[in-house]
Amino acid sequence: MAMNREERLQAIRALKKKSPGDRVLLFSTAIFASCCALSWFALDLGLTHPVTGKSRFHVQPRFVADVIPFPLRVKDEYGHIHGKWDSDLFFGWAQETWAEIGWSGVVETVSISVLAIVLAAICAAFLVLPASRNVALRRGFLPADDEGSRWERGGRYGLFLMARSILLLLRAIPEFVWAFLLLILLGPVALAGVLALALHNAGILAKLTSESVEDLEPKPLHALAGLGAGKLAVSMLGVGPRAYRQFLVYFFYRWETCIRETAILGILAIHTLGLHIDHAFAFFHYDKAVFFILVNSAIVIVGDFLGSLARRTIRRA
Repeated sequence: MAMNREERLQAIRALKKKSPGDRVLLFSTAIFASCCALSWFALDLGLTHPVTGKSRFHVQPRFVADVIPFPLRVKDEYGHIHGKWDSDLFFGWAQETWAEIGWSGVVETVSISVLAIVLAAICAAFLVLPASRNVALRRGFLPADDEGSRWERGGRYGLFLMARSILLLLRAIPEFVWAFLLLILLGPVALAGVLALALHNAGILAKLTSESVEDLEPKPLHALAGLGAGKLAVSMLGVGPRAYRQFLVYFFYRWETCIRETAILGILAIHTLGLHIDHAFAFFHYDKAVFFILVNSAIVIVGDFLGSLARRTIRRA
């Protein structure tokens, strides 16, 4: 029997009262607002500090004037520095500034990111299956498979915990800290930056991919196991190919992140564009620092575009 409009509204209201969605939303919003309020009062953000004459001098004329390329700076009758556009002077300055880094600085920055993400992918490939609950904790892939003896269950669970602990450790230590530790051991060489990025991203890649493996539809795996395939064969033929596409999506996403993080490692004296940015700020050459930041931003934008293009291609394949 069809319900009229009033009956449908009453039915909707009844369902809404039974649904816990509103309560969950209100509770999570209250928790989030409380955390924001506590964070606001716990930090001294400096918003209430008055802008003194000295700080105003540094923020307004000093920094803004120093960002203007040096050949384009002119002083007015009051001694204030302003910029005057001259294309010949600007492009001459840009060419001279570019000569300080050249293509070698760009190539080194990109090369570190590429080597780091490839090494991270290789390391992650060995950790994905041991860190996947549906693979590591079961004797096989059939629903009727038993869990084995107590020692077998303990051994599998121990391997699973060890793999998860390794991933947690790799992710918990930021790239900057890894780089600092490796620089002490290896010195200011590019290998320290490569290993720092690789270790952190290996943990992220393996963690994300292991979660994708755990979310796989089990019926195709059951079918392979039902045909007589062992656990290793099902893992290689059933799990691997189905998780590989998602692994590539994460791979290119983390490569974009590696490009951005490579510049930051230059602060620790690893020879990337970040090293030139750090040196420019150290000598108060803010115009050159901004130029190097723009070059690094261009590399990141190109990397983001290529990574996004690769991910879209993979999803359509």
